[in-house]
Amino acid sequence: MSSEEQAKDERDSLNGQERAGRAWAEANDAKIVDVLKVSFSRDYRDLNECNQDMKKHGYYALDTLIELWESKPMGLDGLWCRDLTRIGRTGSLLTRVVEEIIDRGGRIYSQAEGWIDAQNGAMQAAFQSVAHYR
Repeated sequence: MSSEEQAKDERDSLNGQERAGRAWAEANDAKIVDVLKVSFSRDYRDLNECNQDMKKHGYYALDTLIELWESKPMGLDGLWCRDLTRIGRTGSLLTRVVEEIIDRGGRIYSQAEGWIDAQNGAMQAAFQSVAHYR
């Protein structure tokens, strides 16, 4: 999700994104495990570096996400986002998060791109949208 400052530019507030995610979950009988709000991931390429820096500033979304995907069994079945730029603004950061979830049997649903997986071609298109965003 966006930071408050980004939401002003994109006209899609954190609360609006959360409402959309909750509505999607309700419509699809999905249980929400946690709401993760990522901050200032724009220039990071390394997940661990980004996570450590965010924690220094009091943001624990990536730390929570990593804990969820590393738990046995994985602590989430899927991840919803408005669009994939909410997960990462660089291809390397986005790739890492997407692959960690998908490789562990999870699914990702992007409101903008649809279901993301290695088979449907949406992943390639999604990475192009991140490149276009920057």
